[in-house]
Amino acid sequence: LDSTLNRLTDRWLWAIRQRLGEVITPAEVTTWDRLADEKYLSLLKEPGFFLWLGVEPGSQQTIQMLQTDGHELRVITIAHENSELVKADKRTWLQRFFPFISTDDIIFDGDKAKYAKPGHVLIDDGPHNITAWRAAGGIGIIYDQPWNRHLDGYRIKAWHELALLLQRIEAAA
Repeated sequence: LDSTLNRLTDRWLWAIRQRLGEVITPAEVTTWDRLADEKYLSLLKEPGFFLWLGVEPGSQQTIQMLQTDGHELRVITIAHENSELVKADKRTWLQRFFPFISTDDIIFDGDKAKYAKPGHVLIDDGPHNITAWRAAGGIGIIYDQPWNRHLDGYRIKAWHELALLLQRIEAAA
């Protein structure tokens, strides 16, 4: 969800600039460690933070197309410090921008790999999630971000690239 369906990084860096007076550019975030300081992480827990995130271009159309084509879709996301407020905000955001995704298909869990199975696909920006998913037997597709460019394997830079990549993956199976 974060920095994959939504534009978390844009809003987060804006909040850092507005609240803390620090300027960090997206190009500077080449590892998760760049934003791991609690003063940055605390911004994610503010009421309503996730409600104001933009939508990654093409994600709504692509996800709806996949669902229409019969793919089972789940959104697996973390709720920072298991915050009920963050969970509620993320559910509300998803209902607003992806109303065709059932709330039953929204899973809050930081351990995405436990849902991996052969043939199951994860689209994610987190190197740790992609690596663990693949190790558990799933197919990991990297959603391109500056912090995951060191990873090899299936990658998309925009949502409109996904359908063709999935066709290639299915043909190779």
